[in-house]
Amino acid sequence: MMYGSVGYGYLYGFIFLLLLYASLYYIFYDELIIYQVESRYFDFNLLYKKQPIIIQDSITNIDEILVDWFNYNIVEYDVLIPNIWGWNRNHHKYLLIYADASEENSVEITLGNPLTKQENNVPISHDILPQTLTTIPLNKNKILIIPFKWFYHINVISGNPRFFGIHDYITYGLTFGINKNK
Repeated sequence: MMYGSVGYGYLYGFIFLLLLYASLYYIFYDELIIYQVESRYFDFNLLYKKQPIIIQDSITNIDEILVDWFNYNIVEYDVLIPNIWGWNRNHHKYLLIYADASEENSVEITLGNPLTKQENNVPISHDILPQTLTTIPLNKNKILIIPFKWFYHINVISGNPRFFGIHDYITYGLTFGINKNK
């Protein structure tokens, strides 16, 4: 009898630590900073800042980046954006938007941080509540990395950009069962 209660104590402790760690994913800063970096100078510590990152040099092989940088993550290739004409919220740990070189791609992405006030997944008008949104033009061979829970709106001007969802096991579990059409 004694052994069973000790085993449950470890299990409860593990579950508590897992929930505590998962709660850290929901701590956000009320700021919007866009980091721009070349791929050869990319520092993975930038990802922990939970701010968007633009890879500004010409990326001709996105698969090489995905394998080199996100080898230990769950990578979803060619993710379908639920509401391509409206606002979305990123449910991946990182959403990579890649303006492919095979076409003349030009995309504008408007971003709002996770603390952006919103109604029905749409940021409230800037006239009603002043808040920071920014629009980023993304030309061919460029990558934008959008962190977990950020709001984004995509305006495809030309071409066909590709979308890659990057999960770790925590965000994969957190998004399990979420209706991604919202």
